[in-house]
Formats: sequence, structure tokens, C-alpha cells
Amino acid sequence: MENKTDNSVSKTAAWILAVRPKTLPAALAPVVVGSALAFAHHRFKVLPATAALTVALLLQVGVNLANDYFDYVKGVLASGPAFNRLLATTARLAPVFSLLLSAAIILSMQ
Repeated sequence: MENKTDNSVSKTAAWILAVRPKTLPAALAPVVVGSALAFAHHRFKVLPATAALTVALLLQVGVNLANDYFDYVKGVLASGPAFNRLLATTARLAPVFSLLLSAAIILSMQ
């Protein structure tokens, strides 16, 4: 993996890295399974399925942002490719803004 500095990562790319798209299927899976079971029992409704999908994705994104923030603050990741990616991401995004956004996303789902 190529080492990147904070100047080589655009803000858009930094946000995409911070959201961690590879973790989003973990949020989708239970909603898809539940929707499939509802469909099999002729109980599927589009609005509740869409709402559940939206909440699941937003909660996953909020938790990912909060996790990156606390890893950054605690200095948990100190070396290696993952650290280089997170360092580049965090350098492009204000860590406090990331924390506030994650809290807003999570609290809005309550």
C-alpha cells in the first residue's frame, strides 16, 4: 500500500475513507434478511424497510466516525498501512467535527 500524505487525499476521499464503506454491508445484512423474511410471509412494507435500512447505515457511519476519532485521540494506531490511511484521513478532516457529526448521527436515531 502506498503511503499518502495529507496533501494527496482530497476532502471527499478523506470522508469516504472515514465512513469505511467496507463495513456498510454489516449494517445492510440484518435489514435484508428481515425484509426477505417479511416478504416470504407476505408482510413486507417498503416504508419500514427503507427506514430500517437508512437507520442501520447512518448508525454504522456514525460509529465508524466516532471510532476513528477516539483511535486518533488515544493514538491507538501508531504504525503500519492502517495508520497511514487514518493519519491522512484525520489530517484532512477536523477530528472534533468528525466526533460531532458522529454524535449527531447517532443521537438523531434515538
